[in-house]
Order: sequence, then structure tokens, then C-alpha cells
Amino acid sequence: MGGTLVPTTTKSEPPSPPPPIESTAPSIPPPPPMPPSLMEEEPSEADIDKDVLCPICMQIIKDAFMTACGHSFCYMCILTHLRNKSDCPCCSRYLTNNHIFPNLLLNKLLKKISARQSARNASPVENLRQTILQGCEVSAKELDSLLSLLVDKKMKMEQSEAETNMQILLDFLNCLRKKKLEELTQIQNDLQYIKEDTTAVKKRTMELYTAKERCSMNLRMLVDDFSAEKPLPSLIDQYNNGAISGGRNSQGWIGSARSQSRVSLKDQANSRGFRSK
Repeated sequence: MGGTLVPTTTKSEPPSPPPPIESTAPSIPPPPPMPPSLMEEEPSEADIDKDVLCPICMQIIKDAFMTACGHSFCYMCILTHLRNKSDCPCCSRYLTNNHIFPNLLLNKLLKKISARQSARNASPVENLRQTILQGCEVSAKELDSLLSLLVDKKMKMEQSEAETNMQILLDFLNCLRKKKLEELTQIQNDLQYIKEDTTAVKKRTMELYTAKERCSMNLRMLVDDFSAEKPLPSLIDQYNNGAISGGRNSQGWIGSARSQSRVSLKDQANSRGFRSK
């Protein structure tokens, strides 16, 4: 059979690359892979706070401004510093008001950090409110279920609060009743003591009155007896007075007689002596 003959061409394979020349330098092993816990670990809040503190006031930077030397400060802090000095508070390089610029990136980062801290410290209700205010898309069905949950939660909280208030009121009334009973018991004891003291005082008063009446009666009897016996003692007194006066007269007469007898005896003795001579 006839036909044109097409010469067959064989594809030539590309030459293989020369074997790599083995270098005598030791190969550096690749660094070990980082554990996933470290890869996912975010900088702690303390580190973030330390990085965003103003070196002047040591508070979180407000209105961050960056210097030409790369340090960031609060705008009012660095402005007040530059009024007194012309150097950087961190590195002491020459610095003026013309060498400070707003640090927009740091301000944005600070806003995010403050928002994150606010969300972390806020209550779930506040987070929900902020989420709704930020325009989060929520369906009507989700809102209905959320409202029903809120209504149930409100009813339970109101019931629990009412029970707590009733228990507090009951405890207060029990304490008040106990206190009043103690006061009543004390008052009853005081009244009993007053009654006993009143009885004792009345009894003592009657005794004193009886003793007074007895003394008055005895005194009256003595006065009556004295008034009845008064004439007889007067006659006796008169007699005694007369006897005493008579006795005194007789004693005077006897004394005078004795003196006269003594004189006569003396005269007789004298006369006898005269005769004997």
C-alpha cells in the first residue's frame, strides 16, 4: 500500500539535573512547632494594660499622641510636659510640640480594648442591650421566645421577691411579739412588786396608826388620873409645908435653948472657980 512516509521523531527527555553538591556545613534543623495552646493564647489583660499605660500618668492612654522618637502618651500629659521641658519623658531626646502626632492606630486599638473590657465587665443584660442597640439582626420568632423567657423570668423574680419580703416581715413580727411579751412580763413583775410594796406600806401605816392611838389613849388616861388625884396631893403638900415650917421653928427653939443652957453652965463653972480661989 502506498502513501507518504512521515518520519518518526522520538521525543528527547530533558536532561536530569546534576546531583546536589553535598555541603560540608551542618544543616540547621527546623524549629519545633509551637503547641496549639500557645498559638491560640492571646496576650493577657495585664500585658495589654501595661502596654497601653501612659508613661507619665501611668493610666490607660487617652487621646494617644506619638512622638518622633516612637513613644506614645496622653495628649494632655505630653502637652503639659512640653510646657516645662523640651525632651521625651522616656528617652530624653529633644522634643517640641511640632514633633508629636496623633496615634490613630493606637486610639483605635484602645477603643477596642475598652469596648472589650466593658463587655467583659458588663452584665448579660447589658451585653444583650448593647447587642440590640448595635443593630443585631434578630427574627420575630427569636424576639417572641426571648420576650416569653423575660416574662417568665420576671414573674419568677417577682414571686421570689414577694416571698422573701413576706418572710422578712414575718421574722420581724415574731421578733416584735417576743420583745413585747418580754416587756409585758417585766411590767407584770414590776406591778407585782409595787402591789407587795403597797401592801407592806399599808400594813406598816396601820401599825403606826395603832401605836399612835395607843399612845394617845395612854396619855389621855394618865392626864385623867392626874386630874382626878390632884386635890389630895395639894392638902398633903400643905400639911407637909406646915410640918416642915413647924419643925424648923422647933429646931430653932431647941437650938436657942441649948445655947442658953451652955451659957448658964459656963457661968456656973466660972463662979465655982472664983469661989475656990
